[in-house]
Amino acid sequence: MHNAGWTARLRAARMRLHGTILAAFLGLMAAIGLSGPGFAHPTPLRGPDQVQGPAGGTVIVMRHAEKPDTGAGLAPEGSARAAMLAQWLPQALADAGIAPIATVAAAADSRHSQRPRLTVTPLAAALHLGIAQPFSDTQTAAMADWLRARPAHDTTLVAWHHGEIPALLAALGADPAPLLPGGRWPETLYDRIFVLSYDAQGRLSGVRTMTAPPGGSARN
Repeated sequence: MHNAGWTARLRAARMRLHGTILAAFLGLMAAIGLSGPGFAHPTPLRGPDQVQGPAGGTVIVMRHAEKPDTGAGLAPEGSARAAMLAQWLPQALADAGIAPIATVAAAADSRHSQRPRLTVTPLAAALHLGIAQPFSDTQTAAMADWLRARPAHDTTLVAWHHGEIPALLAALGADPAPLLPGGRWPETLYDRIFVLSYDAQGRLSGVRTMTAPPGGSARN
């Protein structure tokens, strides 16, 4: 009887230990955004009690334009989209009551892709702006910090790689789950643009979705 009681107590202690370890593991997964089946999407990394973006500013997040089967540049359709954005986007933002773009940024070039920079090159030229490329596409937290440091009330456009856009949105306080299917940017989606607005304290106040027209068309 003594051995049976001791065995039962040991089994119960092991179950409590396993439960504690599992709870800690699930908590860690949630904290770093690896939650749900297949680690579906990152959760927002900064809550409303934290500075999430530039004070009173706007951050526009978009994917680069269409890519070719091989090479680091744009497909012909992508070049057409880049040219269209230079004509369409400034007016579309004005029509939506969004302040003009003051800064154009893109993920840093790599030997595999220059597409983010190439996508915004015609737009930057039309606006007489340079293109900032302070970070690689995987450095989303650092890029979000850089965006938070933009001048108050400015509008910044960011062109990025689609696989890392959900993490960038999360680092800026936005939940990618309701914005993208399963919180992931679809491989074939090129026309979606997200406009993130922030209040005077740098807290996310709204996310608007815009759909760009096809390349070669200057209007919706």
